[in-house]
Amino acid sequence: ARRQELVHRSQMLQKWLKDIPVPQKAPSPQFKQKTKQNDPVAELFEMFKGLSQHGDPKDAREIAEVPKILKLMRAQVSDAVVQEEGCARLSSLAGDVDAKARIVQEGGITVVLEAMVRHMTGHPGVQEKGCMALGNLSMGSSSQIQYKIAQEGGIQVILEAMDTYGSHA
Repeated sequence: ARRQELVHRSQMLQKWLKDIPVPQKAPSPQFKQKTKQNDPVAELFEMFKGLSQHGDPKDAREIAEVPKILKLMRAQVSDAVVQEEGCARLSSLAGDVDAKARIVQEGGITVVLEAMVRHMTGHPGVQEKGCMALGNLSMGSSSQIQYKIAQEGGIQVILEAMDTYGSHA
């Protein structure tokens, strides 16, 4: 039952984030109320509604979301949906050089690896999105980022994810 709930929440969140256009008006009072209740899914939706359709940062305001994403991931470590979507958004943002630097500076490598380790069993989406985030952080970057991923145990975590969920990691 818990797995079905996670799958359902993940599917709904992915649909919201991909299919809903950026609102031109203020969110409804019901949405604000839900966000105030510390619903992590609502917080993620609120945080990401301003991202461009393909996840590419358009301006510094979106890059400034990196600490908020990491804070939410740190606060909701047991919620696989939050971890998966957080890794997915970090992966999208990591395509931008400035965002990539901010992710590394704010400890994003550690957060992604911790999410992958915590949710290694039963959550292939976390592994897939975590590997994507680490791959995008290391692609086209200096060897310092690649070294940092390796130094923090990233190679072992990625290999374990690949061994456990070959097609998802």
